[in-house]
Amino acid sequence: MSGFRFRLQRVLNYREDMEKEAQSILAGARISLQESLTELAGMKYELTEVYNVQKTGSESLDVNGRLFCARYIDHLSKRISVTEQAVQEKEDKVSEKRSDLETRMLERKMLSSLKERQSTAFNMEIKLSEQKMNDEFALNGYSRRQG
Repeated sequence: MSGFRFRLQRVLNYREDMEKEAQSILAGARISLQESLTELAGMKYELTEVYNVQKTGSESLDVNGRLFCARYIDHLSKRISVTEQAVQEKEDKVSEKRSDLETRMLERKMLSSLKERQSTAFNMEIKLSEQKMNDEFALNGYSRRQG
């Protein structure tokens, strides 16, 4: 007798590969999100520093310095707004990729459990046939001794 062979093994392998691919895509999306969050935090910190310089050094700054600070604050505010939108888009993308990964994991898990059930059923069938064969040997031996 040959061993158990799962007929859908190629499909299971494909689904495992797709799950791994989805995991790597999700990891890339999370890294991209983290980079954007770090960039956003840096810009917000820089903005607070410029505000502090403008407040504390307003007496020592001439008109051009104040104008430069105001323009720089405006520029940073716009960049922060754009980066916040990018962060929101990346968060949505991470959420989408996470749900995609969950779907692929579920598909793979269904096939894995099917394989496990079929393997268990195959092993039970083998055990039953072996038990039946052993019972027949015992019955034949008993009938020879009796007859």
